[in-house]
Amino acid sequence: MSVIKMSKIIKSLRLPVTLITVLFAMFGAYSSYITILQRNENKKSIEIIFTLKDKLGIEDLSKKASGLKLSYDGSPIESFSFYRVTIRNNGGKEIKSDDFEEPILISSTNGTIVLIPFLRKQPLNLNVINKDNKLKLGKCLLNPDDIYQFEIGVINANREENITNFKITGRIAGIKEIKKVFLKDTNKSKKISPKYLYYFAILLNILGVYILISTSTLQRKSKLLLTKMSNESFDMKIKGKELLNQLSSAATELEQKYYTSKSWIAKTNKDVDQGVNFREMPLANNTFTRLEIIITSESPYWRAGIKLETKNATETMPKLLTDKSLLLHIGKTESNYGAMYCINGNYDKKTEKTFIPNGEGNIFRIKIEMNEDNILAFFVNEQELFNNITIPKEIIGKLFFVAWGDKNDFEVIFNPICLR
Repeated sequence: MSVIKMSKIIKSLRLPVTLITVLFAMFGAYSSYITILQRNENKKSIEIIFTLKDKLGIEDLSKKASGLKLSYDGSPIESFSFYRVTIRNNGGKEIKSDDFEEPILISSTNGTIVLIPFLRKQPLNLNVINKDNKLKLGKCLLNPDDIYQFEIGVINANREENITNFKITGRIAGIKEIKKVFLKDTNKSKKISPKYLYYFAILLNILGVYILISTSTLQRKSKLLLTKMSNESFDMKIKGKELLNQLSSAATELEQKYYTSKSWIAKTNKDVDQGVNFREMPLANNTFTRLEIIITSESPYWRAGIKLETKNATETMPKLLTDKSLLLHIGKTESNYGAMYCINGNYDKKTEKTFIPNGEGNIFRIKIEMNEDNILAFFVNEQELFNNITIPKEIIGKLFFVAWGDKNDFEVIFNPICLR
């Protein structure tokens, strides 16, 4: 195609492109106006959305499968409903931890709630505890449009599923009422967040201005561009292959750096000395630079943390103190909190340290960082307790989450956040 012909085509398209640009600008301005109306920057607001995902009719199932009976904690199950619960700051101001005068409690008015492991957490340090058929939400900073999402099951609820089946209590400074929303059809279109609508409006305006400026210089540059293209040879197949390889490498690296796992509840194992309970976690390439966990427990006496050991260890879990291993943990004894580490099974009182927990006393954010010289730093709720734990490279072969209570019953919840 000649440069003159290309120039004529571009000139013929200039008017339609200009009209499209004007439409983009008008729509962007309208979106900005709607966004301003929808959002009140001086208002605090929070909503809890209950989305009914599925309901199992156990009674109907029992008729089809004669003799089939299901129970939970000894009580027969007649129905089981799955819900996705979404807590969202739908206001224009942040909700601070100190704003929670009373924690948010969610209960079922006519059924038993079963907490299902987390699907999504944002922000990460928000926590949910299921006790006495009530879900207790931990205090946490919620910026505008921050959400927290998890799934629950409700056993033996009414056939008529509606918002009255759930009761919400709690007091938050500046918020008169915690809004409840009940959805049955998960395929319904969701309301676009005002924040994203605002960003979209800005993008449309920028795009409109850019197109308007570009069309005025496009005809002038077309001849130079076509001349340059005729003088240069580009092997698009090779370039595309190189780009795909780069993207694949980046995706593999990202997958190895970060992972999230389902929460794990560790309880007393009465068949093992000290009641030790443990779970092995994946550890790629026998190394890591950062590990973060949220540990929660309301038991009066407990110990919980991690254990690293060599891949071919002759002594392994549930034994805690073994050769070629690192045991790093925190714990509670009555009202006292402490941390400790043991290398190669050697117990030393010098490695013990007491601390005072920040925030809620039963929620602990554990962070472990390791540099290239295999020197660990250990943090609890942003407090640095240890910063110079040197371990042999061969120890980093297997990773375990571990909890025990000596001769005391315990229950500890592990919520892994990331392993880099």
